[in-house]
Amino acid sequence: MHGDDPAYYKIPDSQELISQYLLLYSMSGEPGDFDSYVDYGYRSANLTVS
Repeated sequence: MHGDDPAYYKIPDSQELISQYLLLYSMSGEPGDFDSYVDYGYRSANLTVS
């Protein structure tokens, strides 16, 4: 997306846009890709900050 433009290498400001990106990824990636990061209902996230 966005032709690898570095300006887009950040978390979007809009919650709706974040949701759309996660939905697109979940539809194209492996089914278990998010298992270690979110709970079953996608209500809580496990974040790692470095």
